[in-house]
Amino acid sequence: MGQIFQLGLIGNPVAHSQSPKIFQKFFDNENLPNWNYNLFQLTHIDELPGLLNSYPNLVGFNVTVPFKQAIIPYLNSISDAAKEMNAVNTVKVFRENGDFFLEGHNTDYYGFLETVNKLPSKPFKAVILGNGGSANAVKAVLNLLNVPFTVVSRNPTANQISYGGLLDLTFHEPTLIVQTTPVGMHPNIDVSPIFPFQHLNENVMAIDLIYNPEETLFLKQFKNQGCFCLNGSLMLQKQAEMAWTIFKNNEKN
Repeated sequence: MGQIFQLGLIGNPVAHSQSPKIFQKFFDNENLPNWNYNLFQLTHIDELPGLLNSYPNLVGFNVTVPFKQAIIPYLNSISDAAKEMNAVNTVKVFRENGDFFLEGHNTDYYGFLETVNKLPSKPFKAVILGNGGSANAVKAVLNLLNVPFTVVSRNPTANQISYGGLLDLTFHEPTLIVQTTPVGMHPNIDVSPIFPFQHLNENVMAIDLIYNPEETLFLKQFKNQGCFCLNGSLMLQKQAEMAWTIFKNNEKN
């Protein structure tokens, strides 16, 4: 079989991830039996060097919550897009003489752009729930599309509002709500971010970046009000396709 090429996902939790299945399809389609993909649940990002030393065939890995920003100090280089978003979800590993060189990228941007293209119409404005690494990719896409947005955070800073401020939202024009937090993700499927669901109407479109379960409690409440809804499945697939292209590239950028 020759050299084994290892890929994986770091995060916490990771057991719910569909990435191994997605990448296995890539391997099968290109007849690459010497590639595999594993899940690596880390308690803290400082466990990363030990992981890299324990898996000498690890040539790349994806990054999910809560490490999309915490990974950055460990990188040797970072793409311009990832630097601008201050978030990394794809890391290419180069090895030489026992040392490793980590190159960071962000493919969430591409995945979210593909998802937004599935909306029935362009929103006039958007509300982003959460302000982590995934939210930064959402912001970048909305800026590209010239869609003004408000960020809602549990711990608001400048130009953000708190969850309590959601009660003042009204939806008189096409509005996109993007849920970027892990609240409602498997196995905790019976919880939802706070939101004034009673104010929803058919002007509202919703995207929840969670893909397991396929329909979160959050999305169910939008659907019940006649809103157009999408989950994170397409974003997951498209960001993975871009990541696979990066992993196969043997040259440093």
